Amino acid sequence: MKPATPSPVLRTTRLLDQVRERIRYKHDSLGTEEAYVQWVRKVVKWHGLRHPRDMGWEDVEGFLAMLANERRVAASTHNQALSALLGDSTQFKAGPQPRHHLFFAVLPDAAVVQAANALGQSLIARHGLQAQVRAERLHVTLMSLGWAHALSAEQLAWARGTAARVSVAPFTLRLDRALSFDRPARAKRPCVLCGPGDAHAGFHALHVALHAALWPARPVPAVMPHMTLCYSHQAVPAQAVAPLEWTVRSFALLHNLRGSSGPYEVLGEWPLDAAGTGQ
Repeated sequence: MKPATPSPVLRTTRLLDQVRERIRYKHDSLGTEEAYVQWVRKVVKWHGLRHPRDMGWEDVEGFLAMLANERRVAASTHNQALSALLGDSTQFKAGPQPRHHLFFAVLPDAAVVQAANALGQSLIARHGLQAQVRAERLHVTLMSLGWAHALSAEQLAWARGTAARVSVAPFTLRLDRALSFDRPARAKRPCVLCGPGDAHAGFHALHVALHAALWPARPVPAVMPHMTLCYSHQAVPAQAVAPLEWTVRSFALLHNLRGSSGPYEVLGEWPLDAAGTGQ
């Protein structure tokens, strides 16, 4: 087994200069050096000028989630940020990865679950895909509340209380295209169902209302409703499929435990108001 690269003896005490020293010690390119320095500068600024040695995995994950959900950065950019912030060139205390994920989602009805499961099997057979998502885990994500090492009673109370104040009318959700999302070269790509933007007015109204209730001061990020059917290294070309359509009458708060393949734990479910004027 190849021995680990020893850490250099640093000659400077300034954070960004230390990052540069570590990168040069590994003989990385000047482009890598500048990119990594910029990512460290950005995450430190985003966290109110906290030093990396005082941050953990959840702090880095929060920044990476912001890049994905609010800035909508490309997969290659997100992967570069991950490498920069959790590599051995910085001082972030990565530690063990958090295991608990909370997120809001829309759940399909039984007929849509059955049709989506059959469609996933068909795409796997035609394109040689792998890792089909189990029927009980099919959903359309509204937004993530992030990963944590343990479930927090305060966070659960905040999420449930906020969801109870959201008022949006029921709507129809239609998914009629299959495609693969881009991911870094070695990562499996999600094969998803999505649909035309003009057919998702109700979903976007719910997303905007929920985001505004959770984080009133933050800009609302763009979102594309989609349902993940499977994961595979092979890409599925964008193609029309038989539409899956149902009336969404509620939304749910789900708990996912990292590594689990069983059903999500439903921590709350809220009906949509038929008049869109509150309960």
